[in-house]
Amino acid sequence: STGTLNGGLKEVLNGAPSPVVSGVTSKIKYIIQTKGRPPTFLLFCNVSELPETYLRYLTRNFQETFGMYGMQVRLVVKK
Repeated sequence: STGTLNGGLKEVLNGAPSPVVSGVTSKIKYIIQTKGRPPTFLLFCNVSELPETYLRYLTRNFQETFGMYGMQVRLVVKK
């Protein structure tokens, strides 16, 4: 559910500070799952893009948190 996803996101965000994008500290407001195969998640942020390194960090943590080992996980950023 969305509540579970947002709880997992909160834990992951506590592990590393949000990056600065074009002079603005990025903030991820919430997350929803849009597709099941491959698991695709939509991140609603205050910026239109997040650095690739931060997206990889989020992806790895989601795979660990939700037991999606070996699965391709897509994260899409929406402002």
